[in-house]
Amino acid sequence: MAQGKGIYKRGSVYWLTYADADGKVVRKTSGTSEYKKAMKELTKCRNNAAKGKREEKAEFRKVLFTDAMDDYLKWAKPQRAYDNKEYMKENLVARFGNIPLKRFSVSMLEAYQQDLLAQGKAPATINRRVALLKHLFHKANDWNMVDNETLQIVRKVKKLKEPPGRLRYLTPEEGRRLLAECKKRLLREIVTVALNTGMRRGEILALKWENVDLRNGYVQVVQSKNGESRTVPINSAVREVLSGIVRRLDVSYVFCDPKGRAMKEVGCSFDSACKRAGLYNFHFHDLRHSAASFMAMGGIDLLSIGKILGHKTFSMTQRYAHLSPGHLRNAVAAIDAAMASNQTPTSQFTSQSAFLPPQAAEGTAVST
Repeated sequence: MAQGKGIYKRGSVYWLTYADADGKVVRKTSGTSEYKKAMKELTKCRNNAAKGKREEKAEFRKVLFTDAMDDYLKWAKPQRAYDNKEYMKENLVARFGNIPLKRFSVSMLEAYQQDLLAQGKAPATINRRVALLKHLFHKANDWNMVDNETLQIVRKVKKLKEPPGRLRYLTPEEGRRLLAECKKRLLREIVTVALNTGMRRGEILALKWENVDLRNGYVQVVQSKNGESRTVPINSAVREVLSGIVRRLDVSYVFCDPKGRAMKEVGCSFDSACKRAGLYNFHFHDLRHSAASFMAMGGIDLLSIGKILGHKTFSMTQRYAHLSPGHLRNAVAAIDAAMASNQTPTSQFTSQSAFLPPQAAEGTAVST
C-alpha cells in the first residue's frame, strides 16, 4: 500500500525506498509499523546518503526472500517474460519465503535442485527456476537488499545438464490430419500460420494488422523471443488465411477474442485437436520444428531457415535442420540417378516451396 514517495506498507511493516551515497536505489524495511517512526528512519537514511555514509551490512540480514520476490516482480511486470516469473513465484516462495537473502548458500540451492529432480521435474525446468533466482539476487544487489558476497555465492550454483531437445515434427500427412481436426476456425487459422511460417505461439498471438503486408507477402515480427524484429515471408496458405479474416476496425490484433483482446492461449483446443488426429506427446511449439523440417527437406539452406525462424546463432538452426531417414535415403538415391544419366543434379524444389511440406512439389501447401 503506497503511503508517499519513498515509503510504502507491506503487511504490517513500512518499507523505505531511497538512493544511497553511490546513487543506487535501496529498498529496505523500516522495522516498524508506525508511519511516523518509518518516516524518521527514511529521513535518517537520506541524510546519511547525502553525507556519503554507506549502509551497514547488518541491514542485509533483515530482507526476506518473499519481500525481495515482490519487489522483483514489480520491476519485471513490464517485461514479456513476466507471466513465467509470476508462475514460478508460488513454488519459490513456498520453499524460500521466510529465509533472509543473506542466508542463501550453494548447498541450499543444490538441495532445491535435487528435490525438484526427485519430484520428476525436467532439468530445463529446474534450470529456469534457478536462473530466475540468480537474476533476482542480481537485482537485489543493485537495490542494496543483499551484499556482493551473497550474490557471488548464488552465482556459483551450476546448471543441470539438459538432455537433447525434442525432435518431434510432423509428416505432411500428419499436418493435414491435424488441420482437419481443428474444428474451430480460429484454431485452424493459427495452426496454419504456425505450420507454414515457423513463428512462435506468442509471436502469432501478438501479431497486429499493422505488421501484415499481404501485397508484398510478409509479416513483421516486432516482439520476438530474442528481442529483435524480423521479416517472415508468407506462402499461399498463410495469405489465404489472413485474407479471409474479417478485420474489425476497432481491433489491432489479427487473432483476438470476442472482446478484441489478444488471444492468451490455445492450449486446450489444440490438445483436443491433436488427440482427435492421433498425435500424442505433441506440443504447439513442435509446429515450429515441423515448419523448419519442411523447409530443410525442401532444400532450403540453413542460413535462410535461421533468418526466417529468428535464430541468433547457427547452432540453433542446426537443431531444426534434422531430416527424416526416408528423405535422406531419397537424397542418396538421387546420386545414383545423376551418375547414371551423366546429368548435373538440380533441386526439384524452388524458393516458392520453402514453407511447404516436402511432397508438395506441385505447389500444394498445408492449408485449411
